[in-house]
Amino acid sequence: MKNHNISIKFLIIILTSIIGITIVVSSFPDIVKSTKIDNPPISFTQKEYEQPIKETSSFSMLFVGDVMLARSIGYAIQSGDNPFRNVKSTFDEYDLVIANLETVASEDQYAFQNPNKLFTFNAPVTTLNTLTQNGIDAVSLANNHTMDFGSQALLNTIQNLKDRGVLYAGAGNNIKEAFEPKYIFHNKTTIALLAFNDIENWVADATENSPGSANFDKQRIRESLEKANVNADIVVVFPHWGIEYSLTNSDRQSEYARYFIDNGADIVIGAHPHVLQNSEEYNAKMIYYSLGNFVFDDMCTIPNACSAGMVEILVEDSEIKSSRLINIRLADNGFPELE
Repeated sequence: MKNHNISIKFLIIILTSIIGITIVVSSFPDIVKSTKIDNPPISFTQKEYEQPIKETSSFSMLFVGDVMLARSIGYAIQSGDNPFRNVKSTFDEYDLVIANLETVASEDQYAFQNPNKLFTFNAPVTTLNTLTQNGIDAVSLANNHTMDFGSQALLNTIQNLKDRGVLYAGAGNNIKEAFEPKYIFHNKTTIALLAFNDIENWVADATENSPGSANFDKQRIRESLEKANVNADIVVVFPHWGIEYSLTNSDRQSEYARYFIDNGADIVIGAHPHVLQNSEEYNAKMIYYSLGNFVFDDMCTIPNACSAGMVEILVEDSEIKSSRLINIRLADNGFPELE
């Protein structure tokens, strides 16, 4: 009987301990259900990192246009200047900042300049540090300059971005990789970023066996958008398209913008024309045809090329709540500033 009583007491102690631990754990859900990283890095694969659980899923994103870090911009950075100095405080107001990177940034041993192109850009690798230092989280590589110095220079640029924790979309080691959606998991919301290029495809396109950018292949675009919609709450398309220095969109831009949205894009934000173009709403989704330049030298002698914009996106409950255009202008040195 004595041993029986001891067993009952021991069982009661165990049950009490289990109940107590359960109560303590349930009162600190952030500790046991989330990573200890306060600001987890951008994910290169869906949900690779998760943030601490928060009360709301509201957050903001900012998209900017062409960022070119070569030529005089590169020299300025190497001399200690910061091309983002006038907008850094604005960037700090947003949870995510995304740009079109209009250059490769490769080490010389991988870079072989294309002799058939008029304009080629290869920025010093160290200029990529300005992206992370100023809060740029992701970039599009789907443009007509990512193959300016050949396939190895592009792959080296991709590695240099990875080394700095900057997500990239729209280019890869082959066409399959180039069309892969890239995901950012932020504040309980998964954003898919897709980027496609329609300029100088003779040099820029990826193939089955060679690096380059994703192009305007409608079947592959549809497949990428289908995949993104399965895995993400919000799908953003960042196309490189249009006619240089035209203030309005072309028929081809309009055709593909609608195609993106008809196949699942939630918003379309364009680049390439080097000027700010018009925007419009289609099926309750916004299309910003071109944001123009953002960091780019030797532009202010060209009419309208130093007037540009940024797009602010507000997200609430894993949906786009609103978006709006913010006007900027470039100074003569190619650095952006708010109007």
